[in-house]
Amino acid sequence: MPLNLQPILRLLDTPELTDVLINGTSSCFVDCGDGLKQVEVPYVDEAQLAETARWLIALADRHLDFANPIADCVVSAVELGLMGKARFRVHAVLASASSPNTLLSIRRHQPVQLGVESFVGGRL
Repeated sequence: MPLNLQPILRLLDTPELTDVLINGTSSCFVDCGDGLKQVEVPYVDEAQLAETARWLIALADRHLDFANPIADCVVSAVELGLMGKARFRVHAVLASASSPNTLLSIRRHQPVQLGVESFVGGRL
């Protein structure tokens, strides 16, 4: 487990959050349904961000390393130790020839329950 998951878990535990985009230690954007807003970068250490990215990808039994510097996966809130039924799509790129920074993007997929009522009258 990474040394400090609190910065990313604090962001992901925001109920209205839909997206997190982290560009190394230089910028971070979040979307809570009203467009991207720049926020304080949760990691000031590139190595810690890379370790967090590797840990998130490993939750889905995938590998993120110098031989495989790009990875995608889906993890659940429960796997992250968060409450709820949300699932998160995680995309990570380690600092390499493709980018000087570790890049991490996370999208929250809310569980949607559709009933018959949703199909009646075109309310879908």
